[in-house]
Amino acid sequence: ANKYMDALAKELGISVETAMKAAQATTTDVFDSSSLGKEMADAFIDLVVDQTALLKACRLYRTSKRSGDMPKIDISGYVTEKATENATSTETRRADDTPLEYVTKKTRSQIDISGETEEDTIEGPSHRQRTVERFATAIGNDMETLAIEGDLSQGGTDDYSRLVKTNDGWHVLTGLDDGAHIVSAGAKRGSWKLLKAMLKNLPKKYRVNNGISKYRWIMSPNEVLDIQEEAEERSTPLGDNAYSSKGDLTPLGIPILEVPLMPENLAVTGTSSTGSFIWLANPQNFIYVVQRSLRWFYDPVPRYDRTEVTAFMRTDFVVENADAVVKATNLVLDDAVARYGA
Repeated sequence: ANKYMDALAKELGISVETAMKAAQATTTDVFDSSSLGKEMADAFIDLVVDQTALLKACRLYRTSKRSGDMPKIDISGYVTEKATENATSTETRRADDTPLEYVTKKTRSQIDISGETEEDTIEGPSHRQRTVERFATAIGNDMETLAIEGDLSQGGTDDYSRLVKTNDGWHVLTGLDDGAHIVSAGAKRGSWKLLKAMLKNLPKKYRVNNGISKYRWIMSPNEVLDIQEEAEERSTPLGDNAYSSKGDLTPLGIPILEVPLMPENLAVTGTSSTGSFIWLANPQNFIYVVQRSLRWFYDPVPRYDRTEVTAFMRTDFVVENADAVVKATNLVLDDAVARYGA
């Protein structure tokens, strides 16, 4: 088990002595809120987040508490009025400092490594570090799926359902009832007209002071291909200018954030088709909450000739301001379907 601790320490860029001291040289490795534990926990959280497309673009909030409030201050609307000489004002304006609440939920990630695999792997002695790296990548993919598609109302006992019913993710948290602005694609394919409709639904207060420069079109890879295809078909200056000097697609001047784990199999209202959705949002509006109390176990099970590797995490997902998010729904990817606005 200590050999896996050695591999984990190397992957996190932390000395083996620090790792072993934090784990107290046992098969149960605890990353808590103590000084050494905090260092290891933060390093592992960074490792997980760095494997993802969306989580690393969003805001990461590290905490040592299971639940609590995240302070915020928001100033919007008119705060200035005419001032009359020698007269006070009875009108006051207060910044919105309503805290954001979070409640972390526990997840368990687990793999079994057989004795034969340990003995015969072609990677030799480095296989333990490769195992840690791959395990962190898999956990990162799971966390990103949970962040996007998490749904507390989800039933089922398959692998996907057992994951996504842990928390409500940002797709649920940017629903119509939560204050986000919804544009239905009406079971049509994506188009520049759809993106224009989304941009028009973004309140103007988020576009002042160059605020729009922080926004991104957040979409799945196949939706990116759909939008790219239309841009190439235009054969106009607009189509030619769809790409920046780097060759990146920037519809209406807003870059695209391509997220491979964005779902493409969602139900589309009124049809038997499946599809996806697009966010227009500042990724920093999406908050990934991680509790630093991480627990790792590397347990040899001799009678089964295997090593069980298990990790426990506590996470939550928060949207700071749903009013600053526009989401296109009921979007299909079938090439046989007409584009929105065609």
